[in-house]
Amino acid sequence: MFCANCGTENADGALFCAGCGSSMTGGAAAPVEPKVEKKSYIGLIRGIAVLAIVAALAVAAYLLLGGLSYKLVAKNYIKYDVAADAAKVYKLVPKKVVDDIKEDMELEDADDWKDWVEDISEGREDAYKAVEDRLGGKLKVSYKISDTQNLKGDELEDIQDWYEEEFDIKVKAAKVVEFDVELKGRDDKEEYTVEITLIQVGLFWYVDIYSTPNILR
Repeated sequence: MFCANCGTENADGALFCAGCGSSMTGGAAAPVEPKVEKKSYIGLIRGIAVLAIVAALAVAAYLLLGGLSYKLVAKNYIKYDVAADAAKVYKLVPKKVVDDIKEDMELEDADDWKDWVEDISEGREDAYKAVEDRLGGKLKVSYKISDTQNLKGDELEDIQDWYEEEFDIKVKAAKVVEFDVELKGRDDKEEYTVEITLIQVGLFWYVDIYSTPNILR
C-alpha cells in the first residue's frame, strides 16, 4: 500500500508511513523523533593534549639547561664549560645575543655556527688538557656556590641599559653567583673562585656571557 501523503510504499497493514510518518488510516501522524547531531570533541581534545605535551616538553627541556632556577643556570654553565661543550654554553645565553654574535662573526647559516662553536669547544678541550698535564693527570673538577649577590642601583642599571641598547632586551634583575672551584690531579691541586653573572629576562635566567669567565685557567 502507498502513502497518500508522500507516495512511499509501505507493508500491508502498516498504521503509519515509513517515509513521512503520516497515518495510513487517516489518524494523527506518528511522532517523529528529531535527529540530534552529535558533535565529536575527540579532535579538539586531541589537539589540546598535543599542545599541552609540546609546551610541557619545551619547558622541561629548557629547565634542564637553566630556566627558572638561577643556581641551575650557573651550575650548568660551569658543567658545560668544563666539558668543552660550547653549543650548550650558548643555549644558556639569550637568543638575541646569540643572533648578534652570528651577525658580528658573519655566520650565515647553521653549518657556519656549528663550525664556530666546535672551534671554541676544541679550544676549551686544549685548556682542560693543559690543566690536567699541569696537575699530573686524571683531572677532577669540583665546585660549589659560596656566595650570591643581587645587583642593585647603578650596577643593575648599567646592565639593563646596555642590554636594552645593544639587543633590545629588557633585563628584570641580575645576580653574581660566586663558586669555589677545585681542580685536583694526581700530583697537585688548585683552588680559586669564579664569579658568574646572570640576568633575568621575563621569568628566565641567562648567563651574561660578556662578563663571565671560562672556568679552567
